Amino acid sequence: MNNKREEYIHALSLLEITPGDDNMSFSVNVSEEFMEWFKKDQKLKRWSDNRFQKWFKGFMSEAMREVVGEQSQSPQQFINPFDTPEAL
Repeated sequence: MNNKREEYIHALSLLEITPGDDNMSFSVNVSEEFMEWFKKDQKLKRWSDNRFQKWFKGFMSEAMREVVGEQSQSPQQFINPFDTPEAL
């Protein structure tokens, strides 16, 4: 495991992720420690919800690809639930 990945895994451990009632959504509570790490990692002077959402979606998408094994599926089988119309 590389250092950046280990750092991201540690950062994620600072988040409180709670599943939604519909089992299709979740909420994320961000701790002060995570905020400080994130601002430093992203070279921000202040917190940015938009930047966090973009980072979190990308991180989760990458993690899903690793778990699912995108290479073993055809492109039609792999659906990224974090792709939104504005992201396309």
